[in-house]
Amino acid sequence: MINMVVFNHIRRALESLATSTLIRLVFHGVEATINGRNRARVSRRTVEFAPSPSPAMARNMRAAIAFEPPSGDPPPLDTNYLAQARCEWRQAQVPASLLDGLRREFLRYFDKAPWSWMDRIVTVWVAMPVVVGWFEDGSPRYQVAEQPQPEPEPVVPPLKAPPPPQWPETQPE
Repeated sequence: MINMVVFNHIRRALESLATSTLIRLVFHGVEATINGRNRARVSRRTVEFAPSPSPAMARNMRAAIAFEPPSGDPPPLDTNYLAQARCEWRQAQVPASLLDGLRREFLRYFDKAPWSWMDRIVTVWVAMPVVVGWFEDGSPRYQVAEQPQPEPEPVVPPLKAPPPPQWPETQPE
């Protein structure tokens, strides 16, 4: 049984993945990057395939859900509140019906989904921000991720002006 906070986060992550214009699906060592959006009667999606060492997962700029036990840190998450928060993988068991949209996406680009169609409960790992407290309005306060410090630019000494030319002194004759 999962608590309501984890369940709501997973639900929002799945909604984000379902409506995303850029999604990455990883399965059997292949990453499919789907860019674009389905429009009515016209698909304007481009798909690029590349090898990937990641476990079976679906991720976009806001969320990451893995279907195999991930090792190490979650993949980098960009451009929203998760980007500034430190994330940890949390394991949860969710009803397979919640994953129907993702299952269709996997079946569109791979020969099968990372879980069986017979499964009623699927174990997933979701990248969740670490909550360290609460603001007065009830919203969570996340632990800030350690941002890599950019390498300092090398200091180039200022150019010195060349000395003025020395003209030979001429004596009037």
